[in-house]
Amino acid sequence: MVGKFIGTVMPIVFGFSGVRGLLATFPTTQAMIYLFYILIILYPPFTVFSVSHYYFVKKKYERFSGTGDIRRGIIRETNSGDLNT
Repeated sequence: MVGKFIGTVMPIVFGFSGVRGLLATFPTTQAMIYLFYILIILYPPFTVFSVSHYYFVKKKYERFSGTGDIRRGIIRETNSGDLNT
């Protein structure tokens, strides 16, 4: 159950840890300016890649899923034993 939420929890924990370390190292106004710089530099590329990835996967859904039917936790085995079809 922990593995299900680790992708959400880790960035939050490490983000708070980094902000706390930044605030401990620099004066508050300087730390906020640095956080603003980080946000301005990193957020636009993240947004562009996230949106483009969403549209790419949506467009290629049939190719990635094989039959277009993805069911959670089910592995279908064919007669030949090949799991890739």
